[in-house]
Amino acid sequence: MDFTLVHMALHLRSYSPETWHFVAKVGKGYQLPHKGTHTRRVWSVARYKGQGRLAEPGFRNPRWVDGELVILDGKYIKGGPVVGFVYWAPEYHFLVFFNRLRLQS
Repeated sequence: MDFTLVHMALHLRSYSPETWHFVAKVGKGYQLPHKGTHTRRVWSVARYKGQGRLAEPGFRNPRWVDGELVILDGKYIKGGPVVGFVYWAPEYHFLVFFNRLRLQS
């Protein structure tokens, strides 16, 4: 089964109005290979190409950047498998972990 994850949002622990957003197509046909990466050896179960939305404080100047949805095996993380998104912004790269996702209706 293939499906698209659209605009998943994580409300930050600070309970600020900002949210993290990303879009990724998920399914066997969309899975990225582990060849040439160290992610499989370290922690990744699956990787999918996507885009994440970033903005300045107050959600000013929002923009989409390339990224990857990663599913981690949870071996070294309390609570089991974890979903994360790697944002590949031109000026920096970072990984956000999602431990509970709320999908839009």
